[in-house]
Amino acid sequence: MEKARNDWELKTLLPNDENHKIINEFLLNLKKENKEKRIKFSRKLLQSFFKDKEDTYSSLTSDDIQQWLSCRKVSLKEVTISSYLSALRIFYRYCVDKGYMEKSPVPYFGKKAGDIDKYWELKISLPNEENQKVINEFLVSLKSLESEKITISYFRKRLQSFFKERKVSYSSLTATDIKLWVTASQKKLKKTTISTYLSVLRVFYEFCVNKGYMNISPIPEKVIFKVKSEKYWELKTQLPNAENQKVVNEYLFSLHSLNRKEETISTCRKQLQFIFKESKVPYSSLTSDDILQWVTKRQEVMKESSLTNYLRSLRDFYRFCIDKGYIDTSPVPEKMKKRTSTDTYWKLKVSLINEENQKVVNEFLYSLKRGNRDKDTIIYYRKRLQFFFKERKDSFSSLTTDDIEKWSIKHQKNMKKTSISKYVSALRTFYNFCVERKYIDKSPVPYRGRLVGEEDKYWELRKDLPNKENQKIINEYLLSEKNRNMTKFTVIFYRKQLQLIFKDFEKSFKCLTSEELRLWVTKYQVGKKRRTIYLLVRCLYYFYDFCVDEGYIITSPMQNVLKGRRRVERHWEVQIDLPNKKNQDAINEYLLSLKVMNYSWKTIKGYRLSLQHFFGNRMELFADITSEIILDYLHIYAEGRKETTFSQYLNALKSFYDFYVDEGYLEKSPIKSRWFPRIPISVPKYLGKDEVVKVRQVSEKDLLRNRALLEFLLSSGCRIGEVHKLNWADVDLENRTAIVIGKGSKIRTVHFTERSSMLLERYLETRKDQNPALFVTINGRKPRRLSINRMQVVLGKMGERANLMGTLFPHRFRHTFATDLLEKGAELSFISDELGHNNLKTTKVYANLPKRKIISMYRKYMG
Repeated sequence: MEKARNDWELKTLLPNDENHKIINEFLLNLKKENKEKRIKFSRKLLQSFFKDKEDTYSSLTSDDIQQWLSCRKVSLKEVTISSYLSALRIFYRYCVDKGYMEKSPVPYFGKKAGDIDKYWELKISLPNEENQKVINEFLVSLKSLESEKITISYFRKRLQSFFKERKVSYSSLTATDIKLWVTASQKKLKKTTISTYLSVLRVFYEFCVNKGYMNISPIPEKVIFKVKSEKYWELKTQLPNAENQKVVNEYLFSLHSLNRKEETISTCRKQLQFIFKESKVPYSSLTSDDILQWVTKRQEVMKESSLTNYLRSLRDFYRFCIDKGYIDTSPVPEKMKKRTSTDTYWKLKVSLINEENQKVVNEFLYSLKRGNRDKDTIIYYRKRLQFFFKERKDSFSSLTTDDIEKWSIKHQKNMKKTSISKYVSALRTFYNFCVERKYIDKSPVPYRGRLVGEEDKYWELRKDLPNKENQKIINEYLLSEKNRNMTKFTVIFYRKQLQLIFKDFEKSFKCLTSEELRLWVTKYQVGKKRRTIYLLVRCLYYFYDFCVDEGYIITSPMQNVLKGRRRVERHWEVQIDLPNKKNQDAINEYLLSLKVMNYSWKTIKGYRLSLQHFFGNRMELFADITSEIILDYLHIYAEGRKETTFSQYLNALKSFYDFYVDEGYLEKSPIKSRWFPRIPISVPKYLGKDEVVKVRQVSEKDLLRNRALLEFLLSSGCRIGEVHKLNWADVDLENRTAIVIGKGSKIRTVHFTERSSMLLERYLETRKDQNPALFVTINGRKPRRLSINRMQVVLGKMGERANLMGTLFPHRFRHTFATDLLEKGAELSFISDELGHNNLKTTKVYANLPKRKIISMYRKYMG
């Protein structure tokens, strides 16, 4: 009991009793303010900092803290040092508030130990040394006048940008040069941005005049910007109906009056111009059927997203007409139906001259659809085959290689080589289909210098490598992958990756060291996505594992290939430079606190993006922004966005400001709770008993691993991420329990049924690998932990085979588990513990679900 009551106290005695007393007092204060998460964090760091210090906390100076950090710089990560600074800052602020000391020795946002930020000097060398010297002198003068750091940095960046490519001296520039620069900059910079540059230059040249370096400033008092003569809010072409022309122009001018962006108005103008350009009927006479007919016609040639944008513009136009009293109701429905399965996109859209060609091409396209090829791929093939065969009277079976080559030569004048290659590729796939169906004996389409009817040795390298031994062994490896029933796509992918790597090495693969391979990867990864590098390195791993298995080498050199690679993104830090550096530092400190409190990287990244968006163009300090400014901005942000998106954005801002209220930087948050929209709680999608039976039936024919996964999710209520992290050592089959790591790295015990236990036991007995993961891949030389994406695909296919309504996503099993327990009479507190919910309110959503017993009784008595 004593331990639970004093969980906020220091666990060890400090050398200085006063330090021990004040820190415990500070921790008790956190306890009273219900800041449970911060107590452990602060206690641990303060205990570590003061454990070797005999001096009292109040006698420590900024130099002492900087010295301590300098000593720890080698052994501690930068994130850890920032955590120490944050804990010390909060502690000393408490001491200042209590009157124990006058000033905190910890800087507001700590610099790195030993760094001197000479923010008043240019960060790059200018082409003209005289310009460099005078600008630095000007910036030092601002510092001597006690100008704020942010102001000096603001002047420095703009002067640096203006003079960085100028070889002429600042004193030789004339008013004409400045006007020419303004005219040239108007194409790529906003007027406000150009005005800020001119303002900075004006202050700089006034300094030069006052110093006597020049007689007169070349900066004019006022710069007249070139005004666009183009009225972008008016239609550019004449519509067939004059009334439509007039009202559309009136609507566009209303957008201009509301200060909408030029890009928005131009986009809207183009879309309405396109819609009404072929309509002679007045806008007021159009009906819903006319709109639907137009939509149906355009669905074939437009993407769904583009069509949605057109309809949105039309909907806004008709709302304007209703507001003006021109019409009573809008003919545009609020939501258009999505394209249904009756959209026969796999059929040719034009009739070919030869009916046999028409029939076989449609048969080929339908085979792609049955093979679950995506819609875009099928349309890709349809368009190219349609173009090739539309003017051909000859049957597809009578075409020869010469005919295809003549067609390619004919179109070389008006087509790029890549376009012709795409047509030939589509024809090759079509003719391969015809050979398989035995409509023809041999394909007439050339395949990189040979006919398709010949054997396609796709598992062999296409280019000679500098080292013949490498060529031989790589071909042997690729053939082994083919023989292991790897897909053609995978083998070709491996071939390309290995060809890319070994074309730069003259040494034998046996002689290459880890360091040589690591240097190659480090050089190649510049500008590449992390996923691309991961796939390339994985291919190398598999190749060298093959070489070890075959006895060509003793050990693989791939162990340290990625050693020393730095993470591309520190997700707890702002990824762009904000105009106000203090805002940037404040956001970084807030995000770091979320990381320390074990928030997931997705949550931190979401908060970071929202705060970057809000503060991206703001010069004001976050503490100076009022509720009115934020509310005005939120009105604009909410337009066209879902309530959930708006609520998440607002929640990020509120959390940020609440953090600094708790820290004592602000008296109150400018974000009001009443601003949050009321979002209806959606009913979780769970599986009925008949649906569970269907899924279990189709899983009987599936892999044992997939059956075990399905049953474990159904009976444990785990999240898919928790199952992904689960190791077989964490599972107790005898007691039917498993220890999982949930959100916030919280550990809990879950239970599962006897049926699930039996399937898991059978599955683990079939495993011969040493991988610690509970569920692993079945493809590949070395089994790997089964990814979340793969689990989702496996379960989704089960749902398709069971003909369920909607997608079978993993979380539906969690909802089914909770609903089943509730129906059987389990208490909400028990369900909450099983699901790992922190708050009982989260579990209460299941209490609103319709219970089957109530429904059955209603039908019994009421019919």
